[in-house]
Amino acid sequence: MKNSCRDCNDRPTQLEKLNELIEKAKSYSVVLITGVIIIGILMVFWCSIAHKEIPGLSEMNQFVSIVLGVVATIVSIVSMLFSFYGLEKTEESERRQSEVLQRILSIEEDTRRSAKAIESSMQTRLKDANVISRDKENTGEDENIQVDTDDI
Repeated sequence: MKNSCRDCNDRPTQLEKLNELIEKAKSYSVVLITGVIIIGILMVFWCSIAHKEIPGLSEMNQFVSIVLGVVATIVSIVSMLFSFYGLEKTEESERRQSEVLQRILSIEEDTRRSAKAIESSMQTRLKDANVISRDKENTGEDENIQVDTDDI
């Protein structure tokens, strides 16, 4: 992860922080859950050996409830981290889409301006060509200038 600082451009974003935390949570949560279950099973055997009696069904039920509660807590914390990460990823995607849309709109506006400039230039040249052709007709010159307005 990048160094944390308040005023530098190298500061990690919230998404980068969450991404690193998610990567750690993926590996550690599996190890932690497996460890809790294995320790729970070993504790049941150790208690039965230490007290030299087999635990009853109610004790086993309580113990399993505690182990499952710890596992459920770990899983809910990891799930919460995933949801935060998904939310940050969605917001980042929306920001990028907005930037791309703004670029597309500016390109569209530039294209419209260019098309209008070309159109006005063509109309000016067409008018100039028509004026020249009328002047030549009025002066009686033989040269014919033909302007095809259908192609414009």
